Amino acid sequence: MKLKKIFGGALTACVMSYSAYAEELTPRSLTYVGSWSGLLNFKAYENPFWKERIAKSSDGKWDVSITTFDQMGLNGSELFRMLSKGTFSVATTDVAYILSSAPELGGSNLPMLIADQEMAEDVMDVYRDTLDNILFERFAGAKLLGTSHFPQQGLFCRDELTGMSDLEGRKIRATGRSVAQFLDAIGAEGVTISFAEVPGALQRGTIDCAFTGTLSGYQAGWYEVADYLYPLPVAGWDFIITAMNGAEWEALSPEEQQWLLAEVRDHYEDQAWNGAADAYEDGITCLTGMGICEDGAAANMTLVEVTDEDVQAARKIAIEQILPKWASTVDAETVASWNETIGKVTGVNITEE
Repeated sequence: MKLKKIFGGALTACVMSYSAYAEELTPRSLTYVGSWSGLLNFKAYENPFWKERIAKSSDGKWDVSITTFDQMGLNGSELFRMLSKGTFSVATTDVAYILSSAPELGGSNLPMLIADQEMAEDVMDVYRDTLDNILFERFAGAKLLGTSHFPQQGLFCRDELTGMSDLEGRKIRATGRSVAQFLDAIGAEGVTISFAEVPGALQRGTIDCAFTGTLSGYQAGWYEVADYLYPLPVAGWDFIITAMNGAEWEALSPEEQQWLLAEVRDHYEDQAWNGAADAYEDGITCLTGMGICEDGAAANMTLVEVTDEDVQAARKIAIEQILPKWASTVDAETVASWNETIGKVTGVNITEE
């Protein structure tokens, strides 16, 4: 994948070199708060990395206490504000959850601009320095350690639909501000509701549909209350970022900083990115029964075809309506940076009115 291609050779050298630093590492006790405890990213990648890999690579000198924001009774939106205050050392969360504190981050995951996994990787590659700077400025010097994403999202609907035009008038759980704006543009109603509350809300009729990752929806049993799956990529790639408290980052020696970045990139990012790509297809298989589900008993949701007409119509709305709304919430420097990075990858340019 892209991260391995870009960093692979350097990281191999780093890991070989930094393994020697284990003898010189300062013993440290860190606290880590991860993403959703029941979903793939935490179970398969975050938890093993912070619980096992760091202890092994540091020869036991770094000890990490681990929990997740849902286990703490949080909703994710407050996570990086707490990180900036030193409540814990490192945290991982969905970009969409912290846009109220850092609207600039919304530029990384606007609806319908990222066509596929390769483009998603390119976006994170070119925007990495910008993300790092945003976190530093918005969250008291926080340091970006790594990125990943939940499996590509799909729309789970209780009642029959045949395409995007059928969403008009429906109440739909949105996964972020830009998704809610998109839903408003097509005549649907964006509803803010937590991931854990979705099954009950679908069953009661509080909402008609909800976005989430395909495998995430399968693991959470959404197929028990939704019969139709529509994988129009409105909700994007659901990027996740991992950051360290600024004061704790500055307390590390330069060698420790480089060692930690190398560890994250080589032993967390690669695996998480590749795993999320595979999980999207696994989710489709398990939700529809169209193939062998290796994660449990397959459901029998109806997979609704995403037509080229719907893709083009949705992309037009995103470019003409959603992108300008995001640009109006940030400064000119952020817009210029976006044009030079994500804009070039996606082939879209934000023009001044």
